[in-house]
Amino acid sequence: GEARFRALFETMTEGVALHRLVLDERGEPADYVLTDANPAYEAHTGIRKEDAVGRLASNLYGADGAPYLDVFGRVAITGEPARMEAYFEPLGRHFRILVFSPARGEFATVFEDVTAAREMEAALGASHAALVARNEELDAYAHTVAHDLKNPVSAILGFAEHLEQGAETLPESERRESLEGITRSARKMQTIIDALLLIGETRRSDVAMAPLDLGPLAVECLAGLAHEVKRLRAEVLLPGSWPAVAGYAPWVEQVLTNYVSNALKYGGRPPRVELGATVLDDRRVRVWVRDNGRGLSPEERAKTFAPFTRLWREDADGHGLGLSIVRRLVERMGGEVAVESGGTGGTGCTFSFTPPRG
Repeated sequence: GEARFRALFETMTEGVALHRLVLDERGEPADYVLTDANPAYEAHTGIRKEDAVGRLASNLYGADGAPYLDVFGRVAITGEPARMEAYFEPLGRHFRILVFSPARGEFATVFEDVTAAREMEAALGASHAALVARNEELDAYAHTVAHDLKNPVSAILGFAEHLEQGAETLPESERRESLEGITRSARKMQTIIDALLLIGETRRSDVAMAPLDLGPLAVECLAGLAHEVKRLRAEVLLPGSWPAVAGYAPWVEQVLTNYVSNALKYGGRPPRVELGATVLDDRRVRVWVRDNGRGLSPEERAKTFAPFTRLWREDADGHGLGLSIVRRLVERMGGEVAVESGGTGGTGCTFSFTPPRG
């Protein structure tokens, strides 16, 4: 029987270790000593049998005290076996452990390394969570896009029908107004479609970071918004000079355009928009756009960059995709987005992002 047991002990793929409990002066479990181990013990723990036998567990495993002393001590004293699964920090491994007591004050552990299985489960769990999040995002995304495209399409249809019904009899001013309305609505659709394409691009492409001059980019961005600036009689302030940054130019311009167009839309009447940049440290610059609008409450600030939310004023002609895209673009370039606001009337907002220094 002894020889058969020894043969099994030696050939098992599970690690097996025999221990003797060490009691303190009150007779409570204080530590344990390893008395024997099979060859698989070393394979699972990376500790050689000859380095382990006779040593106290508290100084063998590099843990704080003797590992799992509460469970092992209970088994050695009561004789009741136990099963457990644990992540053992000092070895960075997950183990499944069966503990039983061959004699009072002694216990044996039969254990196997289940790290690979746990890591696979964790990876599967993470990819499942990512898929669920992506599906929820796509649902919100489809809903937002449908909602945002509906208004300009309805406007184009309305203006076109108005022209169609009275093309000959309409006064020149009404014809011009209808044509301007069609153009304005088509442009709005174009910006929504551009935003959709941009989201696709951020999912697919690796971003090519390069040194950028923010001055010309800011000028380009304002040129695209010149019509709005003029219409709202906005005052736009630019700094005398910009620090050098790195980034992907089309995305940085998109972020600036989005921030400035929001500042015009939600700023005071007339809007006053200020652009600037502050060097944060050796690695990062904070580029910011400040408006003179009503500001945001803490609750609104918390939702600002969430996917597909419009903040307040449903009548504002922005679309819900804007700031969620900005966040994604900035994060893909290794930066962060932020918004600051006093949260009281007229204090305005400062939207910012942090590209790396150029």
